[in-house]
Amino acid sequence: MPRPDPCWSCSEYMDDEHAAAASAMRRSVELAEADDDQVGAAISRSVELWARYFHDPCEARLEEMFDEGLRSLELFRERQNSDPRAFRWVMNALAHLVNTAFILGDAARMHEHLRDLRANPWLREFGFETMLLQYEARYAMCEGRFEDAVREWEHFFSRQPVGHPDEAGAWKTLDHGVALAGCGRTDEAASVFHRGLSFSEKGANNAFWQARIREELAKLG
Repeated sequence: MPRPDPCWSCSEYMDDEHAAAASAMRRSVELAEADDDQVGAAISRSVELWARYFHDPCEARLEEMFDEGLRSLELFRERQNSDPRAFRWVMNALAHLVNTAFILGDAARMHEHLRDLRANPWLREFGFETMLLQYEARYAMCEGRFEDAVREWEHFFSRQPVGHPDEAGAWKTLDHGVALAGCGRTDEAASVFHRGLSFSEKGANNAFWQARIREELAKLG
């Protein structure tokens, strides 16, 4: 039996159809394991766990994601010289660990994996070093260094192509706005939050993050 199409499943994931995406990716995990494709199974499991978190966010799911991320990272590192998917997913796994630690508010775990992400060869080989700026900004936020975070976010956004749709725009504008509010720049924060609400709800889990943007806007009064 063919596996669920990853593009189709990820499309559902990105369009906030999280329960359907999680179910499809669980089937993809099972079929990959039946084919002894450990790398494919680990990739599908990562998407599945994020989809389950977005469908039902809680700390326990985040800790499950973090533990699974560590296991997957070890596998990807073992296979990165023989499987190009694993080479790419060392970077993805590190980024997921950094983001998960950020949501958990764990600066120590963020630092540990951000250090490895900074040195990741995939980013250099394919010219994606600017991706690091968003993780540096979140790390600064996690440590309460909001002025540093604002600088990192502004640097990040200045390096994005004009007119290029941001894959996870609502999440990034949420965090940029929170950093601005942390500096007392509430008018600018409100402007950024409203920009985040302008993104289409269909795409990049925007609806999930836009709900949190509304919560942050309410705090501004």
